[in-house]
Amino acid sequence: MDSFTFGTSTKGCPTVICGNFEYIKFRENKSGQTYWRCKMFQRFKCKAHLKTEGDRIVTNNGYFTL
Repeated sequence: MDSFTFGTSTKGCPTVICGNFEYIKFRENKSGQTYWRCKMFQRFKCKAHLKTEGDRIVTNNGYFTL
């Protein structure tokens, strides 16, 4: 699995950088899993996403459409 870091965007949104790609927090469920979308989702309809639970990546589809 690629290394990743948590951070904050210039607009204050939580982000994850994983494998040279940046993800923006999309939603969080009651069990503590957080869903992240590619930051290019709105601009290019990129379908890449990942799911984290705490400090570990649970799933990463790695499907980029740039």
